[in-house]
Amino acid sequence: MIKNHRKIISFSLAFILMNMAISFAAAAVNPPPPDKPTLDGPTENLKTKTNYVYTACTSNPTGNRVYYQFDWGDGSVSSWKGPQDPDMPVTATHQWEKKDTYYVTVTAMDEITEKTSTSDPLEVHVTIKKIISQPASIPEIPESCDLLVDSQQTQGQQIQGQQIDQQQQNT
Repeated sequence: MIKNHRKIISFSLAFILMNMAISFAAAAVNPPPPDKPTLDGPTENLKTKTNYVYTACTSNPTGNRVYYQFDWGDGSVSSWKGPQDPDMPVTATHQWEKKDTYYVTVTAMDEITEKTSTSDPLEVHVTIKKIISQPASIPEIPESCDLLVDSQQTQGQQIQGQQIDQQQQNT
């Protein structure tokens, strides 16, 4: 009877080991994609034509490095960023051209298996139109220090002359 128990135990152990080997082989043939990435960044009262920074991060069950691509919800996507070690954040900047509500997502891709997963959308509200003012005129840069001194003296004489004119008008 002991021989029969040994045969059963041996058979059971062989069966368990074979199942484990098949499971490992299946995992190697069909590895999982990276976990769903998290996405963080500003979402309310954003201005048009202003850069905003967004951060993404994910884990990867395979341990392989990860590439990230941001979809900005306005028809544009970033280039693939990375590869980045799993659990290490990556950042990207974007600006929107018009007021609207956008749904931003990020896709993570395993660098070896090329399997992907995509974040939940981040709802972004661009509600303020940025007014771009005319740039201030840039003063001419003198070619030498002598010209700089001459320019300052001329401006000083003009200012003194204006002050004299104003004093005469006030009297």
